Amino acid sequence: MTGSIRSQAHLTALLTCHLLHTMRRQRARAAVLWAALALALGIGVGLLAFLTSIEDSYRARGEAVGGISDVQVEAIGASSLPAGLAKRLDRIGGTAYAIPLTQQRVTLESGSQDVVATAIGVDRSARRLRSAVQSDLKLPGGRSAKPGLALPAALAGQLGVHRGDRVRIFAYRRSPRVRVARVVEVSPAIEDVLTLPRDRLEAMRGAPGRPTTVYVKLAHGGSLGDFERRATRLLPGNAVLTTPDGSQGELDHVLDFTVRAPTFVFGMVVLAIAALLIYVLQLMRMLERQEDLGLLRALGSRRAPLILAESIILSGLLVAAIPPGVLVGAPIAAYLSSQVPTYLTDVFGFNMQVAIRPDVVAGAAVVALLVGVAATIGALASARGSIADQLGRSPQSGATVTSTISLRAALGLLGGGVACLALGLLVADAGLFPPAAVVILLGLALATPGVVGLVAIALGRRERAGSKIALVARGAVEANPRRAALAAAIMALGVAAVVPPQLAEDALLERIDRLNQVIRPHAEDLLASDDAFSSVPVDLSYARRALRDRTTVARPVAFAFVPYEGRKIEVRGLVPDTRGGVIAPGDGLPEHYPLLRKHQRGVLVSRVMASGLDIEPGESILLPTAGGSRKLRVLGEVEDFAWPSGTVYMSIGRYRRLYRTNAVSAIAVNRKGKVNQAALRRLAPLHAITGTEFKDRIDAQMEKSTQGLLAMRVLTLIAALVAVGGIVTTSVFARRREWAVLRAMGIGNAGLLAALALETLLVMSLGATCGAIGGVVSYRGPTLGFLEAQGYVIGSGLQPGAVVAVSAAAVAIGTLAAALPAWLTARAPLADALSYE
Repeated sequence: MTGSIRSQAHLTALLTCHLLHTMRRQRARAAVLWAALALALGIGVGLLAFLTSIEDSYRARGEAVGGISDVQVEAIGASSLPAGLAKRLDRIGGTAYAIPLTQQRVTLESGSQDVVATAIGVDRSARRLRSAVQSDLKLPGGRSAKPGLALPAALAGQLGVHRGDRVRIFAYRRSPRVRVARVVEVSPAIEDVLTLPRDRLEAMRGAPGRPTTVYVKLAHGGSLGDFERRATRLLPGNAVLTTPDGSQGELDHVLDFTVRAPTFVFGMVVLAIAALLIYVLQLMRMLERQEDLGLLRALGSRRAPLILAESIILSGLLVAAIPPGVLVGAPIAAYLSSQVPTYLTDVFGFNMQVAIRPDVVAGAAVVALLVGVAATIGALASARGSIADQLGRSPQSGATVTSTISLRAALGLLGGGVACLALGLLVADAGLFPPAAVVILLGLALATPGVVGLVAIALGRRERAGSKIALVARGAVEANPRRAALAAAIMALGVAAVVPPQLAEDALLERIDRLNQVIRPHAEDLLASDDAFSSVPVDLSYARRALRDRTTVARPVAFAFVPYEGRKIEVRGLVPDTRGGVIAPGDGLPEHYPLLRKHQRGVLVSRVMASGLDIEPGESILLPTAGGSRKLRVLGEVEDFAWPSGTVYMSIGRYRRLYRTNAVSAIAVNRKGKVNQAALRRLAPLHAITGTEFKDRIDAQMEKSTQGLLAMRVLTLIAALVAVGGIVTTSVFARRREWAVLRAMGIGNAGLLAALALETLLVMSLGATCGAIGGVVSYRGPTLGFLEAQGYVIGSGLQPGAVVAVSAAAVAIGTLAAALPAWLTARAPLADALSYE
């Protein structure tokens, strides 16, 4: 047994040395394989680093503020906690300490510059949290020390202020000028956070002595479950207990729809493209080394040593591909992170930081290696024939290597592919959308080679007539349809991955634009911050001071985000009337206003929320409010694209009573003449934007949301085109002797270029056509099903122009990929090309 293992290990080492010698002679093919691994690894690292950066950024923000705390008690909406709650929680058994803090979104203003930031009110007890807020912003110690206003250097730079200068801070209904006590460098997690004395920030909020959050550290050996049971009896109705895991779950729900689902699909497509490319390159090399394989088998060798040798070579190439893969992945992750919508970071209170962790690189490398080994095993199985046939093949056959697809195999592949497409639609009907997308892509990978095989057989049966260029192109496809089929399959996967999200994006943007037609272009919206949900609250009476007179009709709106069944949902208070304000009669929310006017104690829910939580009109929901959970009757569903976790709509009066606040997010009038401009300037940073600007901001948020998906589509198409270019390049170099013979027979360089272009055009056209069909099937099945399950009903109409544009662009670029290798081959000296092995 030991001797057998030694002999197999020795054979593996010899095969590895032989493969290294072969690859030195075939540097171009080795370079293409290395580039394929580097590109696949780079895209994988970029996508994984993007996903982990969002989660890490949110976790880092929580740790930077909460420090070593284990649980926190938060006030619902814009309310505050009782003044003595922290002391009562501190007395619970198993509690080490409870630290009260106040958090509030504020607008800072200095001269003509303003910026929105998160203000945290602290006192000297906050030092016990040992957080980045305490260490980086350098909270002073001592019994009588006051923390003062501490600004991160980034915020100070935006405002153009230094230590000792004064800035105006607006929160709720006060805008005092505060002296900057410190300007400090902080960690990226809190570069948008400032600190103030807690009593001062609470006074600015209109709730002196009442914090918004209490951070609790459990004693050694203390149980979180025991603390929750005991604390529940002490908590007021407007307080909720949250843990880092619970908060992460609320973020995960949003990420699953907006980020993870499309990233998963695009990642799977890139892996499939990389696997097919490695399979083609390995298969071409093994077909040229049939005599070597036959000799090994005749001598009694098994597959294991050869597979191990190939895996060792792949591992070496992969290690060499890690540095360029990281260099490729870093800008991909940075760009995708920059396109994260600001409404996501504003609502969850964190800022994006991009980092490529070692475990991300290692995970991507392991996946790439497994894909490469699987593709190599598949290539070895495909090249396997009888020993006699393999020994009868001459090595270094070059252009004489053929790899046909029989009629039976072509029909089997086509039938299997069509069956997978149908199965994918059935799986989508069952609500399993990601598996359905994978099954459809698998069907496409099977059906496309079948189509190419049938075309190759049809070309072989046609009478050989026409120009020499056409005959050369036909002959190349007929001689090796497997290579052409796999190149077409790669192109089909690339096109099929791009078409569904492109169609969905076009339909969504068209529907959003239709719903936004209700926005009055000349209306004026008064607000104190320019972020996505106007997160800096304004006292209603303070905002009305900017209107022309006391009788001016204005429509306030207020936003709050509250936990609900594992989600963070939006609660919106509004005036259900289209007379005045920024909203005119039309589709969407305005058509449901009569229900809210008639049943003022009821609520509307967004279709997203109704679909995700199976809520039907007439049912009731138990909504967290400042007075405890309240049972509210659902009057109907609203088509809305605002917040992906769901929205509850109620009248502004009902909102004020439930959340015990006079704060609003914005107040709107239907024309500019109703605003007192002189008063508005005195109330800065309160300012007005027109309805047109309001609509432009919505469009900008949607555009930013789609830019990340656009980047993923472009990356997928680039991966497909690079893979096709790699196949074409290796195919051209492997057929240099064939090209030299044609040149010797009188076909010029232009003819060779035309023949290769025609061959590539045929293959790319077949691949793009199959990809377009698969893309439409995927759009009609899992893509539309997934959107409808989330509450986005956009219709099933197609835009043929988008499908044709994607397919035509892919065909054109794929055909151009053959230009460089063909040009190099045409320029090679004829004697060298004829002697090429």
